[in-house]
Amino acid sequence: MEHLDKCIETGKVTVDLGQCLQMFAIDAVGEVALGQSFGLCAAGKDRHNWLPMLVKFLEIACLVGTQPIIAPIFRWISQIFPEPPNIKILTGIVTGCMDSRFKEYGQQDISPGHKDMFRMLMAAENPDGSKYSLEQVRAAVGLILGAGSDTTAIIMRAMVRFIVEDAEIYRKVEKEIDDAVNLGEIQFPLSNRDAEKLPYFQACLKETLRLHPPISWTLSRTVGAGGMRIASRFFAEGTEVSMSPFVVHRQPEAYGHDAAVFRPERWLEADPEQRKTMEHNNIAFGSGPRVCLGKTIGILEVSKVMPFLFWRYKIQFTARSTTSPHRHKVGRAVDGRVSTEEPYFVTSQWVAVQSDFWCDLTPKRGSLLAAAA
Repeated sequence: MEHLDKCIETGKVTVDLGQCLQMFAIDAVGEVALGQSFGLCAAGKDRHNWLPMLVKFLEIACLVGTQPIIAPIFRWISQIFPEPPNIKILTGIVTGCMDSRFKEYGQQDISPGHKDMFRMLMAAENPDGSKYSLEQVRAAVGLILGAGSDTTAIIMRAMVRFIVEDAEIYRKVEKEIDDAVNLGEIQFPLSNRDAEKLPYFQACLKETLRLHPPISWTLSRTVGAGGMRIASRFFAEGTEVSMSPFVVHRQPEAYGHDAAVFRPERWLEADPEQRKTMEHNNIAFGSGPRVCLGKTIGILEVSKVMPFLFWRYKIQFTARSTTSPHRHKVGRAVDGRVSTEEPYFVTSQWVAVQSDFWCDLTPKRGSLLAAAA
């Protein structure tokens, strides 16, 4: 938010809010995984062009993951062509940070101040009592860094889009947050407990996850021994089955006749049993024993940041025109609809990632920088 305040000296400013939210998400996942941010928010820009590189990485990972036969081709290409400079910088920072933490852990137990996943992984034990190997820790931290930033940024962008698009929903969100602050019920930075005191905001978050699940690919499972009957159809043992969150979340049987509509009230009007059923039908983070391990952290990040964003700034979508900063002449929604009114451009591979999300921000309160001084 301080970066946004630096941009807004007086009045309104146009920013790529989608990029700002992803810079926060990357810095936050760095803190969670390694106890250290990557400094993107402090710099106020993507100095090394990491953001598009991470998107390309996901595109390649999706392609190789679904078509493993082509994996040798990509390995061959990586051996022939030099590693791009921006990837070298990123891997260098991550490797350097991990090496320093390995050294720190080797000298003495990591201090309680380092409440990050690295510390937990180094202290963890296998069922037989053995410690994780350094390579296992490296792999786990790398997975957290790769999976934890884009998904959170996608949720935050989609939430802004759905809320700001509807004036009445936006008004309700602002009023709930303003009233809670004025009554002293919450204060920033928000704790998880305070975030739960904003029921309408939380309903908006659930609707966002329902209509724009960050993972657009199907999460497959293998049928176990003896086969299984699903919806009157028998699937033999070893069959790979999956469901699309995008499709399931729009089924009237799961969410009512208006399942395709962003309507947060459905979560507040439902009785406990109905709400439990809707929660069960939401597979944005997977389901069952293989549910995404980062689900709680991702929701916590969104719940801490987004109420402050809506409290601090008035947000309007930047109109597309020949003079606007948009790269695309039209926008594309997560459901494929194309329109000049659509505020961002969605590309779907492993994740349904948005880009070109320009917004006009106007501060509603005094400068954070001035308050800090």
